[in-house]
Amino acid sequence: MKTRTFLLILSILLLLAGCVYYNIFYNARKYYAEALNAKEKNNGKLTPNIQTKFETSIGKCAYIIQEYPTNKWVDDAILLMGQCFYEQEYYIKALRKFQEYERYYNKYELYPIAKLYLAKTYLAMKEYDDAMKQFSAIFTNPRFQEVRTEAYFDLSDYYIERDKYNDAKNTILELLNTGLKRKPHLKAMFLYGEIEFKNDEYRNAELAFRNLLAEKPTKRYQLDALLYIGKIFIETQKYQEALLVFENLNDTEVDYDKLPEIRMHIAICEANLGNTEKAFALFDKIIKDNKGKKIVSEIYYYWADIYFDVLQDYEQTEEKFNAVTVKHLDEKMVKQATNKLKIAQELISYQTIQSTSQISQIVEFQFQLAEYYNFDLNQPDSALAMYDDILERLPLLRQELDSLTNMMLYYPEQDSVDTENDSLYISDSMEIEIPVQIEDSVSVTEDSVSAVIDTVSIIQVEDDSISIVLPDSSLADSLRGLSIIDTTFFADSLLVDSTMTDSTVAEPDKVILPTKQQLLVKIENLHNTIQEFEKEIIAKVLFMKLWTYQEKFQDTDKASEIFLLLETDYPASKYTIAGKKFINNEPFELVDPEEHYAQQYLYKALDFYFDSVTLEQSHAYLDTILNEYDSTEVYPQALYLKSYLFVKESKDTTSARPYLEELFTDYPQHELKTEVSDYFDGTHFFYFETEEDTTVIIDSIIIVQDSTFITDSLFTIQDTTSIIDSIQIITEEDSVSIVPEPEEKVEDIKQ
Repeated sequence: MKTRTFLLILSILLLLAGCVYYNIFYNARKYYAEALNAKEKNNGKLTPNIQTKFETSIGKCAYIIQEYPTNKWVDDAILLMGQCFYEQEYYIKALRKFQEYERYYNKYELYPIAKLYLAKTYLAMKEYDDAMKQFSAIFTNPRFQEVRTEAYFDLSDYYIERDKYNDAKNTILELLNTGLKRKPHLKAMFLYGEIEFKNDEYRNAELAFRNLLAEKPTKRYQLDALLYIGKIFIETQKYQEALLVFENLNDTEVDYDKLPEIRMHIAICEANLGNTEKAFALFDKIIKDNKGKKIVSEIYYYWADIYFDVLQDYEQTEEKFNAVTVKHLDEKMVKQATNKLKIAQELISYQTIQSTSQISQIVEFQFQLAEYYNFDLNQPDSALAMYDDILERLPLLRQELDSLTNMMLYYPEQDSVDTENDSLYISDSMEIEIPVQIEDSVSVTEDSVSAVIDTVSIIQVEDDSISIVLPDSSLADSLRGLSIIDTTFFADSLLVDSTMTDSTVAEPDKVILPTKQQLLVKIENLHNTIQEFEKEIIAKVLFMKLWTYQEKFQDTDKASEIFLLLETDYPASKYTIAGKKFINNEPFELVDPEEHYAQQYLYKALDFYFDSVTLEQSHAYLDTILNEYDSTEVYPQALYLKSYLFVKESKDTTSARPYLEELFTDYPQHELKTEVSDYFDGTHFFYFETEEDTTVIIDSIIIVQDSTFITDSLFTIQDTTSIIDSIQIITEEDSVSIVPEPEEKVEDIKQ
């Protein structure tokens, strides 16, 4: 009886102890679940409160492991600790716990979960090879069948986070072929559509979501799929279709938190359909109802985008982008916002400089804007429009030049004016009276103004200007043409008195023209600008249009058409040379024609040298560079190669010297100096062994008792009459040796 009672009490105690262990572990899992749920709602970001919950869970697990190391919950506690560390992003600690579980508890039921987290931890640590080993084991070993589907989803999420959409798509397609149950199958189909959408494959994404809808998924999947279809319509600029989808969602969506996003898309559609007032009112309402939320920054982003793309109001664009809170946008939207804000600010500056800057500055600015459109915004149509605007400037410049040239005809030569007083001074500026006829005494238009052909009279006025009556109407026409092209030119020098009478013919207009010197400066500047257009700018524009059609539109026909223009009008331009290589899919560089042809000659010189054809031909090509392309970057290379051929191949240091000296003198920082440093220091050649044919024998030789070596005395013996007779001089690099010879050998040599 006592034994039975003892056993009963012991059983109760053990049961109570087990309950205690379980209760502690239950609380540990509870805190973990709460922290995990809070982290998901916070877009995967940790907060102090979330961290505290994870730490509490870890503490309870540690208590079980330390105090009850033989308890059945120990392996669960080790695994849960690792999961907490993983979610806290303490990956080293997490890895140790999962490795510990694999080492000591690989026979336990939860081992597949530990294996999955081991793979995920390696991924988080960017140990990709180790991670793939773990995933490979999960995908192939039947032991891990229960976590295989989740592993596919985790791996695809990893690829998506790193914008590796093709890898993500292949992973999901592989998963869809594994015979999934309905719930994971629908999840995989939805994720496949998301991947295609993020990869900008909008047609494939739409088909994927429509296929999902055809399988009659849950209400949540249906609504989310429709949301993506609406977004696809916006991305493909089908705003009317998108509007219908979002209006339907606005009536059927059951999740209140999703309504602001839906209404934001409705406003975007309305704006692009021309209903900007309605759209902006809706934006305002959403912002007021959702202050402090992420959706507000997204609305400001799209609002700015509408001002930028639809209304071209760049000041409002700047204002709205500046209202965006960057942390509330994803990485792609932040990049777009940054680029468009920068371009909006540039366009505001562009609008300012058009009336205050030189043409060259404006054109340079337009090239920069076109690059923004092509490379930052991927809007090649806008880039092409900017290039066309540059092209349209040339005829306007020529028209302005013609007008100014015509004006010069009306400035009299100073010595042709008769004056009674030799000291009379007549300035270059003129006051011109332009009689005008009024067709309608009430309404006067510019087209009704014409100069009356009359006699010419020149009189002196107080300000030393000249007052004349125009003999014909061409100057007036020129002035009108100028006012269309450049209104700033006469801002300080053109004065028109347009006071009219009621008579049919009005009093002459008085126009104070700029001084002759001002006109000459303006004409010279226009000449220079037009020459720059004809020499450089037009060719550059054509090349950039060629590049845009070929690279952005893959329109090879249009690219070839533009190249034909380049080749016809600018055959020697660097842009033509580069364009030819580009359309032939060859590497190219934008180098000046002289640089290009100098490089070609250098390549030919090297080809002949390496093929051992003839050194004469290599020298000829190098001479062409040295004679005709002395301002190119190839020139010092030609100097070096020329000297190299003389020294290394011909053993002729005399011929090599002037090229090396020029290299050292004119290009002291050039890297090729180091290439010759083993045999030339800028002044002297260093001693080295030469072949027998470099020995030069002079008429006779003086026999010296002891041989003497004379250093630093390089000279080449060509004129033997200038050298002391009877000395044999052996020329070696920067050295002269006077060598004693037997008398009989001397005689033999002389003979």
